[in-house]
Amino acid sequence: MKTLYILAAATAVIATPAFAEESSNNHDVAVTVQANTPAKCNIAADDQTVTLANYDLTNSNGQARDNVGTTIGSALTGLNMKAWCNGGGNGVVLTRTSLQKDGSSGGLTDSGFAQNIVYDLALKIEGLTRSDRSDDLIEATEDGTGGPTVGRFGPTGTGAALTFVNFGAASSATSLAGAGTLPRASYDTSTARLVAGNYTSTVTLTLTPGL
Repeated sequence: MKTLYILAAATAVIATPAFAEESSNNHDVAVTVQANTPAKCNIAADDQTVTLANYDLTNSNGQARDNVGTTIGSALTGLNMKAWCNGGGNGVVLTRTSLQKDGSSGGLTDSGFAQNIVYDLALKIEGLTRSDRSDDLIEATEDGTGGPTVGRFGPTGTGAALTFVNFGAASSATSLAGAGTLPRASYDTSTARLVAGNYTSTVTLTLTPGL
């Protein structure tokens, strides 16, 4: 939590006027008021769970669909999340864990079935662009826990709208165990069929305010 500090300094000299023609009395006083607004960011949303209702993670052959990222992105965008930062140099990091079968340690089973799906998302922030990109994407999960520094955004209301889209390679099963926030290059691609059951992934957006 940032604390707002307001410093007001004033100096005044008040003297009883004299009847002398020449006087050193002060007739004006200047008061300098100094204050500060620290860099702040806010995401107008709470931690929550999104269920991909009526969506099968696998195709008719039991293998991971290649549009998992697109489907998750649409679900997150549908939450209508907004955010703002008032500083000139704010950190933005978007991460995801692989979709992992609940109650498992991930990876391939002894019989060779997959228990993880890897996908990637990118983030768009309304009204914000990056000078080093030709598109309007701000940050993607493909690089793991890395992220850019961006300027201020969301000047009014609850902030700028957040949009999530698929990024990079198509989603696929992977033999890598564990649901960490690794770069896409750390995952292999597996054509193994997935074990039936519920799967969970966590997408995290972190805004770090900076001047």
